[in-house]
Amino acid sequence: MTMHSVQLNQDNFQITTSVLLNPKGEFDSFGFEAEDSYASKAEDDKHEGWRLFRRFKMILHNNKELSRATTVEDIAGKSHQALPIFSMAIKFLHKHLLQAVANQTVGVLEKEISYVITVPAIWDDNAKEFMRTAAEEAGLDGTRVKLALESEAASIWCETLDVDTKAALAGTGTQFMVIDLGGGTADISIQEKKHDGSLKKIHHASGGPWGGIYVTPTISNSWNKFLERKQ
Repeated sequence: MTMHSVQLNQDNFQITTSVLLNPKGEFDSFGFEAEDSYASKAEDDKHEGWRLFRRFKMILHNNKELSRATTVEDIAGKSHQALPIFSMAIKFLHKHLLQAVANQTVGVLEKEISYVITVPAIWDDNAKEFMRTAAEEAGLDGTRVKLALESEAASIWCETLDVDTKAALAGTGTQFMVIDLGGGTADISIQEKKHDGSLKKIHHASGGPWGGIYVTPTISNSWNKFLERKQ
């Protein structure tokens, strides 16, 4: 068995995990749009009652007490039930997906779509179940929802790249390491390619809360300080 090293050098653009609620507690916007909208309102001192939630998915990391009562804080430090915030984010992404499908294809029915939600390899079963519940609360049919480890999804995606990458991962018995450096967590897993093309985990995933938001604090702190001045 041989170990291969594959280095990817491609542009990546990831939407920030942010949800903005209006003064009635209703969903307003997601991602950069949510942050820009709140910042604009704060700049004009018109943000009273608006609530911005950022990077809330990290409450799922090593939280053994997850339930419907679990809360998450907005940028002002005020608590809100976590499950609806997660559900709002998933519902937005679901709506965005269906619109993209409608724009690019014809005749695809929603009931024909199966959904795969990726989760960090180091999340425990409690966090995975919380995500499944949030997806169902967002209106997705639970029978068509599957959870997949981000490291496994990355491995499959790598096989769609250039010829050299495909060759490196193609052989039966090939072992490789996937290092997933996300916004909140860093996940490391080691996998093996089986004869039927599936992947076998040959070591427990490891990692921790060492994602990009923890190694680039200057940018995020500057943004936070600007908003804090407007509280």
